[in-house]
Parts: sequence; C-alpha cells; structure tokens
Amino acid sequence: MALQFYKPNARKSGTAASISFKSTGDKKGVFIEMIKQVDWDSSKKRGSFSGGKKVLVKLSLEEIAAFINVIETNEGMGKDLYHQSSNGVAIIQFNPYFNKVSEEQIGYSLIIKKTETNESNSENLNFLIGLNKNEGTLLREWLKFATQRIFNGIYSEDKKAAEARYKQKNENPDF
Repeated sequence: MALQFYKPNARKSGTAASISFKSTGDKKGVFIEMIKQVDWDSSKKRGSFSGGKKVLVKLSLEEIAAFINVIETNEGMGKDLYHQSSNGVAIIQFNPYFNKVSEEQIGYSLIIKKTETNESNSENLNFLIGLNKNEGTLLREWLKFATQRIFNGIYSEDKKAAEARYKQKNENPDF
C-alpha cells in the first residue's frame, strides 16, 4: 500500500512522491520515492514522470516520528535528516510552508537533496514537493498507520523468536 502525491506543472518542474512501508524483515521502515517531471502535455494538462530522475530513502521509526511531529506542532524538524550510502548522500527536510505575504501556514514542504557519486563524477539533485494542509493530515494519518503495522511486525517477529528459543530449550534441556 502506498500513499501517492502527484504534482506536475506546465514548467516541467513538478514532482511525484510515493510513500510506502515494509513491516517485517531486515528492511522494515517507511520508504519515500520521489521522481522529477520530464514532460507536460498542454492539451491534456498532464505531466509525465516516466524516465525522470529518482530518489529513494528509507525512514527509521524515529524519523517517521519527526515527520508526524512537524505536522502536529507546525514547527520545523530542527535539523535535517542525513542519509549516506555507497551511492552518495541524501539530506531530507520536512517543514511547514508559509505564505510569504500573509505569513499564514498553507501546508508543508518535503525536500530531498541527493548527491550521487560514482567513479567519474558526482551529481547534485533536488527533489521538492509541496503538500497542502489536508495532504499533511493525510500523510500524518498514513504514517501513524504504517508505524502501527511496523510495530505489529516487530512484535510478531519477537514472538516467533521467543517461541523458537522456548522450543529449543525444551527439546535440549542442557542448552
């Protein structure tokens, strides 16, 4: 199950975001994939993201909580989330977004700055998507749902491991 936001524009600078989760196994967590817009069909007023640059990051439980706190308190994260891998670095920012004139909060901004490095060069990419207040509420509820499923997965795995230890101990009392 994924939560998706699709924000194309005529300037071809839009972004699509897909947020999913895995509740069991080694890779449990929330995943955010963002894709840059590559084209705009003005007759259909529709953007295309096929073949666009992508970024994929995995959020830990603590980072998920930081997103929820931003939405519930309307205060910024206080610090960027920093992710490093063999492919490069990703910096994640999620903050309230305010109208510059009225200073009224109109939503949230999610920014992922990615630096890809390989043997020959490095490339800096910025992914930005704005969410209105309703989308922020939807994201908060979805993240709470995902967190509950992750907790259920952890509990289930812990229970299975305890049962296996108990079974092994009873089959081999000298263990």
